[in-house]
Amino acid sequence: MAEGEILHDLIEADRWLERVRQQREHLPEQEELDRVEESLRVRVLEVRETEEALARARQAYDEQAERAEKLRYRHRELERVLHQSSGARDLVAIETEVHSVARQCDEADERGLDLLAQVEDLEVAVQLQRHEVQPDLDRRRELREAVTALRWSLGEEAERLATERASLSERLSAALREHYERARGRAGVAGGAFVVDGRCDGCRLALSPLDLDRFRRRGADEVVECPSCGRILVS
Repeated sequence: MAEGEILHDLIEADRWLERVRQQREHLPEQEELDRVEESLRVRVLEVRETEEALARARQAYDEQAERAEKLRYRHRELERVLHQSSGARDLVAIETEVHSVARQCDEADERGLDLLAQVEDLEVAVQLQRHEVQPDLDRRRELREAVTALRWSLGEEAERLATERASLSERLSAALREHYERARGRAGVAGGAFVVDGRCDGCRLALSPLDLDRFRRRGADEVVECPSCGRILVS
């Protein structure tokens, strides 16, 4: 195979290698995964905040229930004392306290019912939020698996192309290989470009009539560079 043909294939190999590498780094699945994970961070934070509110409500309910039970016990004790008391003065004092404690019991029960309603509402909210989060959790798992598989597959393809381009590069003469790699280092991706409709398809700029004529009249071993980007021009 002539060096011109090898150079042609080397340019194609370098371009394909760059495409595969770019594809591996910019997977649509990875972009979607990033969006899903950002959404999950917000949703999980909301669930945790609701769970914390639920824990506080349960604690407040338990404390209120304990207080209410103590008041009921006090009320029972006062009624027992009231039934056993014989002094008129004692009866008035005890009856006053009984009524006071009874009122506190009613207030404690009402407060307990309010707190119980809060607990039940928050329990429903937590369950609803967890249910809403589940589809994102499932999608995240699917996307992670897809991204891993695609990156592995594209990594394999990149290795194959890298081996292919190394083989092609070795088949060039030392002088042309050095020239190509130097141009590749300057321009990036590939060290050569094709002339298409009078333009360098590397930088997309039109060649002057003089440069185009020089390219068409070049000898078999002559290297012509694009005056704009420095890539080796190839048919």
